[in-house]
Amino acid sequence: EGKDYVMQDGDVVLFRFNV
Repeated sequence: EGKDYVMQDGDVVLFRFNV
């Protein structure tokens, strides 16, 4: 379980992946 945030196109996109 982890959470990562990436900035794309000047927008904040929240990426969530289940491990």
